[in-house]
Amino acid sequence: MRALVHISLLALSSCASDFEQSARLLGKGMEARAPQLERRTSYYDRERTRLQREWGFLQLPGGREVPHGRDTSFYANGAKEHEREYREGEPVGTWRSWWPNGNPRSEVPNGTSEPVLTRWWHENGALEWSGLARGGVREGAWEQFYANGALAARGNYVGGQQQGEWSFFDESGKLVESVSFRSGVRMRKE
Repeated sequence: MRALVHISLLALSSCASDFEQSARLLGKGMEARAPQLERRTSYYDRERTRLQREWGFLQLPGGREVPHGRDTSFYANGAKEHEREYREGEPVGTWRSWWPNGNPRSEVPNGTSEPVLTRWWHENGALEWSGLARGGVREGAWEQFYANGALAARGNYVGGQQQGEWSFFDESGKLVESVSFRSGVRMRKE
């Protein structure tokens, strides 16, 4: 009987490492596995010669995925479309995007508690919007420009909504109207 118990214990101990690995993968009874960093790539064509997107993510226990690392996409013509970065699902760094012709489209800083300069451009390369944003939400003074570079509008945002006096201009730069906003709602003139 003792020999049988001894053989049984020996058999269990020899497969313990396999059991631990299986239990970790299943998340039962043993320590759950640590998040795994993975990269994915997609292509426009079957031959895998025209890159469409490369991105990273963390594979969490339970199968959930969160963005992590650099995320870059390309237009079919090979020009870069966007470049952004995540840290454990949170946007970080300056996110940039481009038009298909290679001109900049947007530049949006992330991960700061203070308002930072955020910009968008017209396809011709002329500045379209410029102002401050906090966590992707417009906050403070903003200006909008026509594709010819002339000022189109100027005003302030509070919590992502137009607030206070806004001025609107025609393409020659002439003031067209001034409007007051409260919490994003245009106020009637009395």
